[in-house]
Amino acid sequence: MVDIPDWEQHRETIRRLADLVEAQLPLLTTDENHPLARQLAAAYLARCRRLVVAMDLLYEAGMRDVVGGVLRICFEAWLTGLWVLFTGRDAVARLNREYISRMNQLIREANLGEPLQDEVDDVPNPPNVADMASEVGRLLVEAGDNAGDTLRWSYDLVYRYQSAYGIHRGFASVRDHLDVHGIIWSVRPIRQDPSDGAGELLWGAVLLGVLARRVFVEFGVGVDDLDSLIVPIQQLAEELNEQVVTKGSSSSTTTGGQGSPQS
Repeated sequence: MVDIPDWEQHRETIRRLADLVEAQLPLLTTDENHPLARQLAAAYLARCRRLVVAMDLLYEAGMRDVVGGVLRICFEAWLTGLWVLFTGRDAVARLNREYISRMNQLIREANLGEPLQDEVDDVPNPPNVADMASEVGRLLVEAGDNAGDTLRWSYDLVYRYQSAYGIHRGFASVRDHLDVHGIIWSVRPIRQDPSDGAGELLWGAVLLGVLARRVFVEFGVGVDDLDSLIVPIQQLAEELNEQVVTKGSSSSTTTGGQGSPQS
């Protein structure tokens, strides 16, 4: 685990970022003369903000082992929001098609007895998360945003890692709850995640800042105050990621294993 210097000060910056986004959300209005895509992107921004606040509350409550699970949800919302901004009307149609299809499947398989909605067959579903990450990463790079350079790494760390360690049923998700005393397995009274939850909260704030800036610009909302909060958070996250990747590479060289970088 990499210690985060002046962590409480940075947590206060993250909270100010969430408050700023909340204060600006009412300004992100539109009408029939503007594409629905940007309003949908604003909704994903609101979702990301709420999830970052949730991560902070979990961290405060000492439930730091589950912060990463919320980060994965936040990453999906962030990624989809950016994809909608870049893709426009086609993205809205594809997300709507997927929504109808999934709701109908739920109604049928759970025997809910609700009427089925008319499905749209001439529109494809959205890309899966891996393909969407690759596409959005390419588009961000083309737009000159350095967030695109680390998006694939972020996908692997946030999505794949949390799938194994925080989301699904596998042994890894409960491994740290167990302790070995001879041949007896017992539950630890307190679980400590290797990353302490701080790295996940920090990375969630970075994602929120990147999406907020693009949505604000789309709606013509000023970003000076936003940038003053984003820049130090993103710089810190990049510095810590470099340290961890370097440490992980060194570990894999000396032990023959594969390092597992954590932000």
